[in-house]
Amino acid sequence: MHRRDGERAGAPAPGDAPASPAGLYEKMKAAPFAGRLDCSASAVEAGSWQEIVLDYEVGSSGVADGATFKATFKFYSDWALFQTVDPAGANYVSAEYHAGPLAPGQSPASVQHLAVRFDQKGHERPYQKAVIVDVIDGYLNMGDHIVIRLGDRRAGGPGTRVQTFVDDDFRFRAYVDPLGTSRFVAVPDVSLRIVAAAPARLSLVGPRFARPGAAAPFRLSALDRWGNIVGDFPSRARVSILSGDETIAVREIALPKEGWASAGIGDIPTDRGDLRLVAELDARGVPPAEAFLSVFPEAPAPRAFYADLHVHAHDTVGTNSPSYNAAFARDIGGVDVFGYTANDFQITDENWRAGVAAVNASNAPGRFVTYPVQEWCGSSTAGGDHKVIFLGDEAPAFPFDAEGRHNRTLSWNEDAKTPAVELGRWPVNELWQAYGHAPENHLVVPHVGGRRYIADWHHPELERLVEIVSAWGHFPWLYRDVIARGYKLGVCANSDEHRGRPGGGAPGVQVFGVRGGLTGVFAESLDRAAIGRALRARHTFATTGEHSALLVRCGAHLQGDAFEHAGPAEIDYRFLGDAGWDEVAAFDHEGLLWRRNLHAELGFSKSRVRLRWGGARIKDRYRWASWNGRLAVRGAVVRDFSALGFEHDEENAWRAGPTEIGFRSDTYGDADTLELEIDDLAHARFVVEGTIGGFVKVGDPRFPAPFVHAPQFHWDVSGAELIEKGELRTELGGAELFLALERLTDAPLPRDIAGRFTVEPRNAPFGFRPVYLFGRQRDDGKIWSSAQFIAFRDAPTAGSAP
Repeated sequence: MHRRDGERAGAPAPGDAPASPAGLYEKMKAAPFAGRLDCSASAVEAGSWQEIVLDYEVGSSGVADGATFKATFKFYSDWALFQTVDPAGANYVSAEYHAGPLAPGQSPASVQHLAVRFDQKGHERPYQKAVIVDVIDGYLNMGDHIVIRLGDRRAGGPGTRVQTFVDDDFRFRAYVDPLGTSRFVAVPDVSLRIVAAAPARLSLVGPRFARPGAAAPFRLSALDRWGNIVGDFPSRARVSILSGDETIAVREIALPKEGWASAGIGDIPTDRGDLRLVAELDARGVPPAEAFLSVFPEAPAPRAFYADLHVHAHDTVGTNSPSYNAAFARDIGGVDVFGYTANDFQITDENWRAGVAAVNASNAPGRFVTYPVQEWCGSSTAGGDHKVIFLGDEAPAFPFDAEGRHNRTLSWNEDAKTPAVELGRWPVNELWQAYGHAPENHLVVPHVGGRRYIADWHHPELERLVEIVSAWGHFPWLYRDVIARGYKLGVCANSDEHRGRPGGGAPGVQVFGVRGGLTGVFAESLDRAAIGRALRARHTFATTGEHSALLVRCGAHLQGDAFEHAGPAEIDYRFLGDAGWDEVAAFDHEGLLWRRNLHAELGFSKSRVRLRWGGARIKDRYRWASWNGRLAVRGAVVRDFSALGFEHDEENAWRAGPTEIGFRSDTYGDADTLELEIDDLAHARFVVEGTIGGFVKVGDPRFPAPFVHAPQFHWDVSGAELIEKGELRTELGGAELFLALERLTDAPLPRDIAGRFTVEPRNAPFGFRPVYLFGRQRDDGKIWSSAQFIAFRDAPTAGSAP
């Protein structure tokens, strides 16, 4: 074989040299493998309407034919759900492809189409909500772009409604499946700040009762329309303190120039009986706020103490830091007792230590009490969710006990390097084993969250309270269940706050659609030991977030007490509210025992009625009922109407015709209301009809999935029937779904109701008779007392032979 002229010895023959696009190798090695994500916004206003562009630049991985890109955010965000059907509609999301520059000799990508969808559970907790882009018919090159427009306005739509709560570090977390194997690689996050809007209302909160001479601190805060605390809003406010119609004092309040627009009011006189406080802000368009304080010497505590024992931070499924949430509960929520809560399977050891240190630093006896709380996250088949409140000052035996055994349900957080599950305390029986040696230092609280508590399980020493209200909804059915089983459980209510607004929790949209609850506590002092004893003694009441109060006595015994009694029991009660009480009632293990309808007692109006609707579809996580309805009044003129109980601006009612009113709202066990004034009740006919829907995982969120047991409702009743009975009700199934038509009074409803009723001596089959009280205000604010567990001596037992 002969060499040609110019050929070097050992050089390959022409056509055998490696070939690649010029410079592409170097670019690939310099580029991030999974690409990068950019966001068009760095800060947006909570609840505002925006068009936000997410621009994903493909990394050196490329994206294979049939592969997927995801932009995810946390499941508890109430950012409006995206739709892909109507480009001119609200919350339209689009995705489009833009080719990047090619290197010399590089072939263009072959992708022909991008398909976009939105899935509420399209990725892994907590980043479950996902905008998913599928690559159709071809592949993408490095340097190409997938451009996602959240709230695409190009066809005339209004944009997308941003989540309604503030967040110092809202993150879009992106993932790409580069090889089309459904195995995803993380793309570096992008984040933005979500900030409060202008002030829209005032919050004035404090104790609902106090003893004469006791301190009664109040908090005044400026909030935006979604309940976020306003910041950097220097202004002045005036608080007038009235006894009856007499103004006995005025406080001039300066809100700070920087930081939260909030201030304490610590010098409220408690020597003049009942007081009304009225706060006014020197800002246009912000209505006054009012609060009430009842002062009486026989109060069961120096003042009402309010607890929010169930608050998440950003180290698990919450928003902002543990310190932020503790400060918000204390300074904005007006809360006295705070529980920093971590999902036990998700919290890392390091984050737990940091969180406990932060809340311990906030603990200030006499002013603010904090507890660390483990949330045992067992599925319902294993007992369901339980909180473990560590009541003492010693370090919690979590995540590990003194012998090094871990006390989690399981270890499986987003930082885990393996998909394998390491079991810990499972099922709930093993949780009891972890803490049952020292029940006085622990309080285990079953609750209804995503994995609802099943009352087949109960530990009488560790479990003293059950949570029946949170931002997930209202759960009176749970208290009825445990009481009917003979469990000596009292009530508590907490926010289960995921959105950085503890202390009752302002309602948002979607999963957490109602205001969170508060636990009222009767304790002689504000410190961990005294509050812990009171909680374990069941000296509590539960509210739906209001600073209301309910006091129950039987002789020397408070609510929550278990005691023996001879003969009929005289129960004394006092309900203290703010919006006026509609009804108060008592229940035992068999159900309703006694009831007062305040509208009937005060005298029904000839022209005022209301429609109420409420309940939930199911008892489990995605429980809410989406109501789209219409009330038609035939044979009478609707002079006026108003809506009550609606949690936010996306629930509303409107005139749908001369005698028709449309309404749209979601209920989670709560109820919403239309109040009407009509001219001729006796000849009126009321026709209520509409649809009930619920959770949409994938698909058009504008059309909720029909509730299978009652997708439609139709109810036709006459004013004559209503006059005869005073109130009418129809049940729609699910978890206490209902419609009710009720007569109203023209008189003001009382904010303070006291009285007595008699419980006849009769024991349940389990040897005592549990009795608890309930009240509902005009705006659907509710309250429950812990039961009294009365063992009647020498009394018959239900079910026994005479």
